[in-house]
Amino acid sequence: MPHQKQPTERATRVKHTTWTLTQDQRKTFLEALLNLPSPNLKLRQAYKRLQQTAAHPIRTASRKPRGRDRAGEPSRSTLKG
Repeated sequence: MPHQKQPTERATRVKHTTWTLTQDQRKTFLEALLNLPSPNLKLRQAYKRLQQTAAHPIRTASRKPRGRDRAGEPSRSTLKG
């Protein structure tokens, strides 16, 4: 009996795509890869937010709820008035 392939083997196969480019298309493609445009404003802002988040990760386990003391009562700072 011939060797049967396992389902996981079949699932890991990858299809490859080959592009056939003209000389002009090759030149344009390489120029685009080698001379990337600078990031726009939205990308720069997103990167800043990411840096701030990475520098100050949210600590959910050790934070107590705002406006409540350890007993669950409203804190003095929230009882203004």
